[in-house]
Amino acid sequence: MQPGIKNTASEEPQALLTLRGSTRNEQKRVEILMGLGKSVDLDRYGGLLVAMTLFLEAWEPRVVQAMPPAWRVWFVCRRRSVLLRRDLNALSLSVSPRKPLLKIDLATPSAAWGSLYAIEGLTMRNQEIAARLHEAHGIGAHNGGAYFGARGDVTGTLWRESSKVIQSMLEGPKSQAEACAAAVQTFHALTKVFLDVPTKQFAAAYN
Repeated sequence: MQPGIKNTASEEPQALLTLRGSTRNEQKRVEILMGLGKSVDLDRYGGLLVAMTLFLEAWEPRVVQAMPPAWRVWFVCRRRSVLLRRDLNALSLSVSPRKPLLKIDLATPSAAWGSLYAIEGLTMRNQEIAARLHEAHGIGAHNGGAYFGARGDVTGTLWRESSKVIQSMLEGPKSQAEACAAAVQTFHALTKVFLDVPTKQFAAAYN
């Protein structure tokens, strides 16, 4: 169950519009690195799993600590790095034990919500990857596609829920500015993780 969400209907669109406008270019770059719009070959997919695992395992604990205490359980219930580990095991892929240094300033709860916006926004494209994986390689939730296929038909519903929470937490210009800065930093950090994945695992993503 979620903690109470403030009713800010008059301001409802502003926080998300501001975040979307501030991060449009950064999100596009990440989506290109993810290979969205291209066929999903196994080299590309393996690199994608490795990069997302490295990022989320470093990012999730930091966001939990930055969240308001009343919302930490809600966030923990949505953590998905465990699904990535399941996929890596299914495909016999390994990840470096060294966690990346993520240059994201999460000093305030507003920053945490902005960072969450960035990662949640990417999940709206997961169904595309899941569908192409299944069609081309027969990969589904039980044999290496858990992360991208887990939310399935409820992806949109969960995104709308997250959006409602995020916009309710970012009521004024200061909180929105902090959220936007963290969201941009989150996309930059994710981009760096993608680019740092060894070429032999992720070369196809850049061709």
